[in-house]
Amino acid sequence: MHTGTQELAGTGFEQKLIAIRRQLHQYPEVAYEEYETTRSIRDWLTEAGIRLVELPLETGVVAEVGGQNGGPVIALRADIDALPIQEQTGLPYASAVVGNMHACGHDFHTAVILGAAFLLKQQEEQLPGTVRFLFQPAEEKGTGASLLIEKGALANVTALQSIVSRNVSPLENAVVSVTTIHGGTTWNVIPDKVALGGTIRTFQEEVRRQIPGRLQAIIEGVAAAYGAKASVRWFKGPPSVQNDAALTRLAATTAERLGLQVVAPEPSPAGEDFAYYQKHIPGLFVFVGISGTNEWHHPAFTVDERAIAPAAHYFANLAADALKGG
Repeated sequence: MHTGTQELAGTGFEQKLIAIRRQLHQYPEVAYEEYETTRSIRDWLTEAGIRLVELPLETGVVAEVGGQNGGPVIALRADIDALPIQEQTGLPYASAVVGNMHACGHDFHTAVILGAAFLLKQQEEQLPGTVRFLFQPAEEKGTGASLLIEKGALANVTALQSIVSRNVSPLENAVVSVTTIHGGTTWNVIPDKVALGGTIRTFQEEVRRQIPGRLQAIIEGVAAAYGAKASVRWFKGPPSVQNDAALTRLAATTAERLGLQVVAPEPSPAGEDFAYYQKHIPGLFVFVGISGTNEWHHPAFTVDERAIAPAAHYFANLAADALKGG
């Protein structure tokens, strides 16, 4: 069973979205395993009379509202996958799936964009264009956005991509982190091999292109200095998110019109495959404050559910404003 979507205003609307978010939170599914999540999203959209865009996807959903009057097509995107983390929040609706948790807010994202879809459906005949909703799988793998693009999710998308996301911290422009070290089998034998793993994050595309060669040179040089040999295997992740200036101004204007506080966040080196959409169309990545008690990917990560309904109204208004040309 899943929560219905009949009442779209006031407390009833808020409670519906909170119930949706709690269901998603209680039954998290990791990347490319979001089968029940996909079914629930499809059901919620269908119940609201929102048309589904049928694409050859095993998980993930694309839907649309509007289009009766022609006009441009824009999109709102939410990610739907969870993380392989054992939840430690103690919430009454905590994850019922051992080892899986929505520790990155994707349940929040999905509930918000569903809410925006429900609201926009109510003004469908007045929309001067089409709003497409992308419920994307596998963001945590960094490959779900590319999959949706490959399957045709961006056909005719011309103006906007948005995401509801997480809080950020001010960090440096480039981060190099060694996060795993594997070597040896016992305390009194020197290992003949050691494997180090990690991640590098940067905002500039030129720096991104230079890093692999520079990393290779440093590692080989250090190894040679100690009479050892080293090799590097490089796995390329998503590029950095680059927000469109006009859409950024529009997002701030819409927020101010609704009486919401506008904060310009510090750049974050968090990985986000939303950047792949921006390689094809102008895009905007939006952060929503949720007063979490812990950073994302923490087993005790929580959100303030009072932010869900205002965020849904915000994205519905932002989509409508974008269709009108700001």
